[in-house]
Amino acid sequence: MSNFTPTSGDSIDQERSHAFDGITEYDNNLPRWWLWMLYISVAVAIWYVFHFHFWTGVLSKADVDDWLIAKAKEVVVAPVLSEDDLRKLSNDPTRIAAGQALIPSKMCMTCHGPTLTGLIGPNLTDKYSIYGNSMTEIVKSLTEGRMNNVMPGQAIHKMTSDEIISVACYVANLSRAGEKPGMRPQAAKEKEDPIKY
Repeated sequence: MSNFTPTSGDSIDQERSHAFDGITEYDNNLPRWWLWMLYISVAVAIWYVFHFHFWTGVLSKADVDDWLIAKAKEVVVAPVLSEDDLRKLSNDPTRIAAGQALIPSKMCMTCHGPTLTGLIGPNLTDKYSIYGNSMTEIVKSLTEGRMNNVMPGQAIHKMTSDEIISVACYVANLSRAGEKPGMRPQAAKEKEDPIKY
């Protein structure tokens, strides 16, 4: 150990008077650059909150709701195809394959399960339905969502009209192919309405 004796120009590290678990701290000032970064961050945070939540920004709840609605309308427009046109498309193998490919990326499996036989959402392969098994109702359910957004409208997840139709074709094809074991129908909500087309 060296016998260093500070001169009058040297600074001496001063230890704080308290210790915890045998550990003591030096009572040194924080670096100036660190303090300035802290002051600037606090100032920006205060400005951000007041600007975007109280003054001219767009982050008030009403503005966010309006923005989400505008975005949803921009992303997807409900298809204007008749029931007959949708039924014809539901037998197109290309459409069915496209719909099947979209299922994993569009959150359907979260509620309906990997094979769409139901988890917390109903079994989509059986002959029971809450809103009816017409193609227009399937497309409407996908586009707008159901049960006060418990099933979110796929407009929010940026599905195009074409993608919504493809997923509807895949769901119709699953139901036509025959019931698979899964979630049992909810008698209070679901009515028997098999897909026959």
